Amino acid sequence: MFARFAGTTDLGHYHHWALEALYRLLLIAALQGGVVEHGVAPHYAQGLMAQVARNRDMQPAACMVSRPRGPLGGWVWVYGHKTGALLRCKIVDVSHPRDLRRHIRIGRVVEISWENTIDFCGTTRGKPTDCPVTVITQG
Repeated sequence: MFARFAGTTDLGHYHHWALEALYRLLLIAALQGGVVEHGVAPHYAQGLMAQVARNRDMQPAACMVSRPRGPLGGWVWVYGHKTGALLRCKIVDVSHPRDLRRHIRIGRVVEISWENTIDFCGTTRGKPTDCPVTVITQG
């Protein structure tokens, strides 16, 4: 499944490609004032993230996330530590103000669409703490 992003069926080659791309993104973020966050990624229910995008008059994307803060319609890079997946994801939702402090405290740097859960976490089951991610916002 992950090989489709790198254009190869060799998962070892994919992990090498993803790590090299992650390194380049981290370098760009550092040079351009970007932000790098490490944390965990729970997921939305199946189909819910696309519905949220449509409710906000946004075009759904191949990878969609919710973030503690926006900007809505902005983009971030998300790297799944368990799988090596690295995807550019559209921000279609943000934490409700009453949930913001809790999300930050527990390290919830993104919530991912159910459809991308296997890409980042390797499974659709398990606790959010079982899905460590790095999120890169370019400056």
